[in-house]
Amino acid sequence: MRKQDFVSLFPLDGIAHHDYDRHMPAYSSHQKRIIQGYYDNRDKIMLERLGTIVTELYLVESDKKRDALWQRAAKAMNGLKVPPRIAEHILNTRDPEILARNLRDWARKPPSEK
Repeated sequence: MRKQDFVSLFPLDGIAHHDYDRHMPAYSSHQKRIIQGYYDNRDKIMLERLGTIVTELYLVESDKKRDALWQRAAKAMNGLKVPPRIAEHILNTRDPEILARNLRDWARKPPSEK
């Protein structure tokens, strides 16, 4: 098989960096607004995600699922830019009530705005 045949079968594998942009899809203005809206509301999205996690932590019965929820909480707190010292304390205590209290405070003023 010649290199040209291989490149035609897998077009992105043989592209030089200067040709990469030509093969990437351009976002429409509608898509750009959706993406921008996500980043504009990221704090609200993370707060809502943490609220769901708190609810699920109160209801979960399995230790395996509980561990997965705390991992999700860690990612959400990271996305919310919670100071590492506070996030570490919450994750070490693994108490949904402490997370809920902090969440209530963050809903008033997100950590990224402090």
